[in-house]
Amino acid sequence: MLLRSCRGAVNMPYQRQSSVRSISLSFVIVLVCVGARAHAQSVRAESLFGAYGSAGLVPANPPTDFVSWFAVVVVEVESPVKSANVAVADFELIDQRGHAVKYERLISVEEFDRVRVAAEGECAYWTSSGGTRPWDGTLPQGKIRLRVRVALGDKPPQWDRGVAFKLTIDRHLIEGRVACVLPS
Repeated sequence: MLLRSCRGAVNMPYQRQSSVRSISLSFVIVLVCVGARAHAQSVRAESLFGAYGSAGLVPANPPTDFVSWFAVVVVEVESPVKSANVAVADFELIDQRGHAVKYERLISVEEFDRVRVAAEGECAYWTSSGGTRPWDGTLPQGKIRLRVRVALGDKPPQWDRGVAFKLTIDRHLIEGRVACVLPS
């Protein structure tokens, strides 16, 4: 039926043909937008862990690009379809007063599939090495756990068990609480 409509449009006067094209184009744009919004709403993402801390020793005269504060978060994303070329779009820490510290640069994003050791504490489990591999920017169909490490642009809020984070991956905002301060 749509094909017949398009064929009929070819024989219409120029003004009418232009109107049909505009309406058809608007319809396609609406369908794409509704589809993208439906996909974004169908993706489920949750925070599993958040922490931040300092680099420890800071040189007496650090270079201008030296960063001494970092954050790490682990999130689980469940997607109904595979999506390629997905990236971390934003990250910030927020204290109880609403003061936010943005990230300066992304350090790494890893797929997290680490087995927990029985005597391991919460902070050690989520931040220790092993059980990860570099993430290729693809959200698979199903679940994936991602560990995101960032360098912070400024000294973060004081630790008072009230610090939260916001992480945006593609169009998906994931909010969570900071569980510990990283040892320096």
